[in-house]
Amino acid sequence: MTNLKELRINIEKFPEALHNTLKDAKIYDSSSSPEAQVLFIDKKDGYYLK
Repeated sequence: MTNLKELRINIEKFPEALHNTLKDAKIYDSSSSPEAQVLFIDKKDGYYLK
């Protein structure tokens, strides 16, 4: 992913329903605002998590 910062996350801090989606995925900070973080999950077609 260009211009996005890859993050290391602890999936245990996220709801269990998201664990399979987050597992083994590259996670990037795609936030455009300092007040709200948006994560891009680079898995399959890609997902945004707000």
